[in-house]
Amino acid sequence: MSKQSNNPTLIGLTQQLKPELWSWADDPQKATALDCDALSLGTYLVDRLEAFGCKVEAAYAIIHDKDEQDAWNEVTRRYDRVPKERHIHAVFRFANRKSSASVEQLAGFLGVEKPKAGRYAFDNMLAYLVHAKYRDKYQYPAEEVATLRGKEYMDIHAERREVWARGAATIKTKNANESADYLRDL
Repeated sequence: MSKQSNNPTLIGLTQQLKPELWSWADDPQKATALDCDALSLGTYLVDRLEAFGCKVEAAYAIIHDKDEQDAWNEVTRRYDRVPKERHIHAVFRFANRKSSASVEQLAGFLGVEKPKAGRYAFDNMLAYLVHAKYRDKYQYPAEEVATLRGKEYMDIHAERREVWARGAATIKTKNANESADYLRDL
């Protein structure tokens, strides 16, 4: 393990499910994990973390396969809505800093993102799994989130649903204010 001070207790993983983006997927047997559901792939990732010496206290995963994005169409000369690549979102919380690894080790191992600092980081990451606070994105059913370790996601969703709905309203208001500022600047 590396220096304790650099070891996060919370990480998020967002990655497309293309074998070339996963360092361990060059093995055909392991690459099949990318074609699985969230429970199977998430379990595989937890097993990898624990084999590395990390103690995973809570873990949740979901496969996003219904997201869309704008893409420029050269023929029509306008933006079209197109599907995003199939990808996974996962959240891992470690028991403590000693049971984690450095951000650099984890990034190389899984391709992780460091969560935004703050006491609500874990809650915000859990909400994002289903896009609870982002009503302009596809709303994934909470049933699609695989609980790998820790409290059942469905229970968390039931408890936090109203709080996340208030968060969605805050984000909608912020986006509306930014749009108004943009229009004023035109």
